[in-house]
Amino acid sequence: MDIYTKLEKIIKGRKDPDTVLSRENDYLLLYNLSPIRRNIIGWMNFKEGKTVLEIGAGTGVITEYLQEKWLNVTAFEPDDRKRQILDTRIAKNIGSSSNRYRSFSRLEDCVEGNKIVYDYILMIDSYSPEYLDLACKAAGDDTCLIIAAERKYVEPAWSIKSDDMIYSLEDIEKKLEDNGMMNRQIFYPIPDHILPLEIRSEETAESSSYLIVASRH
Repeated sequence: MDIYTKLEKIIKGRKDPDTVLSRENDYLLLYNLSPIRRNIIGWMNFKEGKTVLEIGAGTGVITEYLQEKWLNVTAFEPDDRKRQILDTRIAKNIGSSSNRYRSFSRLEDCVEGNKIVYDYILMIDSYSPEYLDLACKAAGDDTCLIIAAERKYVEPAWSIKSDDMIYSLEDIEKKLEDNGMMNRQIFYPIPDHILPLEIRSEETAESSSYLIVASRH
């Protein structure tokens, strides 16, 4: 059974993630199910009813948290199989809430010709310069842009990305500047942004990731 068929069965069966993970030794299950992943944004004070663009939503472990916080979520996930699981995962919550959820396979459709401005834009383990260019078209003066990514030249804790997929802080800050955004604050997830146990405000060698909070002002 492939990983996505297994995930679909787990989610449709409403099985407890902690119970599943206690019996399975699989990184992809951990990545897609572990509630620890929510810690990357769990400390933030999201305002109920605000709009969120989540870039690279995957199978929805972060999306589900955003939905539970009564946010109006637009999720971008280019992989059809992942998006199918994402929609299944979120559908079980929608019936009991009034908040809106939409998912798209193209980031361009989330921007809709620059007609939409989001209150929050999230790039959690999904940063790329191309995605940032498009995302910033949907960022207004008060938009909070949150980027969680690996620290280049630091040994990763859980990330399996190749070096050419990892950007330096200088690269990211330059791209933000090109799009009229500014890095306002940097946090340091420990051990990293994928399975963060702590979020620190001071730089530390214990962290192999950055959590960047940016805005236009």
